[in-house]
Amino acid sequence: KKIITSKGRFAQNDTLQIWQKEEYRGMHVHLVQMMKNFEFCYRVTGKDDTYILPQRLPAAQEAYGWEEAEYTTIQYRYAFLPRGLFTR
Repeated sequence: KKIITSKGRFAQNDTLQIWQKEEYRGMHVHLVQMMKNFEFCYRVTGKDDTYILPQRLPAAQEAYGWEEAEYTTIQYRYAFLPRGLFTR
């Protein structure tokens, strides 16, 4: 619930509250590392202890107020379907 409330973001210290059971004691750093290795979460650039959990991002996209001329649209076309595309 904490990660959903924080719109998919969590800090390393939040894991102490998220994983409170005795069975997780002393494993918080290891569990976050496993989540990174399996690409379940990603570190926020420039913030060593902050992560994004894409599965818990809000469903509605936020409006940032950018003008269309200010950004570049990129479209990828593949001759095959890359493995893991839908999970990314």
